[in-house]
Amino acid sequence: MPYAILSAIILVVGGVLLFFGYFQPQRRLLQQKSAEIDAERARLARETETRRKELLLEARDEAHRLRDEVEREVKEKRSELQRLERKLAQREDALDEKLSSLDAQREALAIQERAAQHHMQEAWDLKEQQKATLERLGGLSSEEARTLLLRDVEGQARMDAARLMHQIEEEAKAEGDKRARGILTLALQ
Repeated sequence: MPYAILSAIILVVGGVLLFFGYFQPQRRLLQQKSAEIDAERARLARETETRRKELLLEARDEAHRLRDEVEREVKEKRSELQRLERKLAQREDALDEKLSSLDAQREALAIQERAAQHHMQEAWDLKEQQKATLERLGGLSSEEARTLLLRDVEGQARMDAARLMHQIEEEAKAEGDKRARGILTLALQ
């Protein structure tokens, strides 16, 4: 029996020595590795947080830069639009003035045309009166005939003048319309 007890004691002492000799250093090694892993994890977490903050700052800076650029472009476009609106308003004002001028010219031409028609009617009436007078007074003296002839020539001259005036008015009206179309074309460009 002593051999069995001795074997048991040797076995227990060997187990204790084995535990303290092999497993304890392994345990310390595992704890050391675990501590190293925890330290590495903490270092990586700090680096990740630092990088995240850097990226966030870069993103904010980029967002500010883009916002400033967009605001600058919007301001430039707004300024250009206002300039174009002013230019358009000036063209509209110029066009309104020219149209008013053309309307006044047309009104003046219409008045002149009515006056010319009135003069033509008067000349026609005078001619008809002369014709009737000549038919009625078939036998006249030379002085009377000369007077009637002068009246007839004067009436004819008035009619010719009225016709010429009417023709000039028509040409002026056509020229005014042509210029108005030209002005409208220029104003709309």
